[in-house]
Amino acid sequence: MSKTIHHLRIELVGIRPPIWRRVIVPSAMTLDMLHEVIQVVMGWTNDHLHEFVLPRTGGGWPQRFSPHRDPFGNPLEMDGDDEHEVTLAEVCPEPKSVLIYTYDFGDSWDHRITVQKVTPPDPKHPAPHCLAGKRSGPPEDSGGPHPYASFCAALTDPDHPDHEDVVNWVEEQFEEGFDPEFIDIDLINRRLARFRRK
Repeated sequence: MSKTIHHLRIELVGIRPPIWRRVIVPSAMTLDMLHEVIQVVMGWTNDHLHEFVLPRTGGGWPQRFSPHRDPFGNPLEMDGDDEHEVTLAEVCPEPKSVLIYTYDFGDSWDHRITVQKVTPPDPKHPAPHCLAGKRSGPPEDSGGPHPYASFCAALTDPDHPDHEDVVNWVEEQFEEGFDPEFIDIDLINRRLARFRRK
């Protein structure tokens, strides 16, 4: 068990109203596992490449971390250090540390990860655990922040010229429909529970 946990705020960049999650994870979690946690809490399906970027304060090149192998163990040719080899505590050791996570280089879903605090483990909420959040994560392949705003406008406005096309697309993709404002924290935490069994 990790001696400390990191309290993170994960927010999608460029989305209004904001889409965010407040999550606790073990400080000793490697970045490849943090990637998997973000996939769960945002509702992504891990269909695209990703990377982490550690901004440099006071100038200098940012440090990049990426997967060097795919889920099947095959090598990947990506720049940056191997995300399997570094922990969250090593790159973001203290509150106010910031890490950028980009998912899907075509849509460019940038997530700003901010360390809010570092504490001893919480027996009431074994990590990883999602404490709070707002709004559903965008569907895969919905275009990125600006197109997603147009998508939501068309979906929720019956008078929008693209309403019928967007509704038809949603019906094809989601058996139970899609509500941009809905978030099921309990479902997220049931899915996160598998990390505690690893």
